[in-house]
Amino acid sequence: MGSNPPLFYSNRNKRYDRTQIYNIFRRCKERSGITKPGGVHVFFRHSSATLLLNRGCDLLTVKELLRHRTSKLQKSICTSQIAKSEPNMIGI
Repeated sequence: MGSNPPLFYSNRNKRYDRTQIYNIFRRCKERSGITKPGGVHVFFRHSSATLLLNRGCDLLTVKELLRHRTSKLQKSICTSQIAKSEPNMIGI
């Protein structure tokens, strides 16, 4: 496993370090046909923001949690994610 400390544990107590998480993510991305650039970091940030907003968290709180200086980019990212998952929430 190397010198990287584990980031995650499986339900069987298997340890996943940074490299293993990256490889799993890369394989899943390839299998799903996603060609858009972006790694694990971007995926987790956007997924977390979308989940928080879908569960009622306000945009300013999400902005603070993700340490964004402005909410413009975050708002556009999250609005597009919500539109995809919950079209009736924003009147589309």
